[in-house]
Amino acid sequence: MRFLKLLPIMIIIVILAAGCGSGNKSRDANIQSPEELLAKGDAEFNSGRYNEALQTYETLLVLHPISDLHVETQLRMAETYGQMDQFEEQMSLLKRILQENIIPGQVPQIYIQIGKFYERAATFNPGIISSDSTDLKTALGYYERANRYENSEDIDAKAESVYRLGLVKAKLGNLSDATLYYETAANQYANSPFGVLAKVKLMDPGNTSELPMDEASMQKYYEQTGSVPQAEVITPEEPPEEEEINLFEEEN
Repeated sequence: MRFLKLLPIMIIIVILAAGCGSGNKSRDANIQSPEELLAKGDAEFNSGRYNEALQTYETLLVLHPISDLHVETQLRMAETYGQMDQFEEQMSLLKRILQENIIPGQVPQIYIQIGKFYERAATFNPGIISSDSTDLKTALGYYERANRYENSEDIDAKAESVYRLGLVKAKLGNLSDATLYYETAANQYANSPFGVLAKVKLMDPGNTSELPMDEASMQKYYEQTGSVPQAEVITPEEPPEEEEINLFEEEN
């Protein structure tokens, strides 16, 4: 696996970054935080620079070995492998994450990634992995698992699972079921990015193309559907509790 090949190099980077003497603080200040590296990798991924994204994600894992973003980063790596058509590495990593993951809240994301693997497998000629319809039905199974998984409050993952159930149903030619799933995603997760994608698909349920999710495209979808971006949804504040007054309090 690419990560293992780069590991010795990354260890050297860590040692050099740690340094010694008076230059420690200046070197440490130059090390990007896990959040910064994840954002950098995501930007590279969204712009199609998959090799660079993979290297950035790997850097995060090595420089920040106890970060809370480890599972999230490995999921991003798995998706990057998929985009690079390195399916063996993708599935190997996904299976390992699923076996070793101790964070229940991220299980739906893992199921979704495996579902995407089988969705992409269905685009190849029948017989290479199984058959188109078989791969799509396997993908449906994983999306259903993600949707039914109870020990997670990851709303975006649940929204994505319902959206992709609709997309796969459309790929199988079942537009009535596809429409029902899109309507569910659009209504239950109205301001989630995947709820907005579902609204776009409802305009043409037979369109099975992948909708780009870069910032410019998402802005266009929000305007097209009249939706409000999730980050801009305002939750009304609860009024402060009024102090109770005891009308029968005895005077001293």
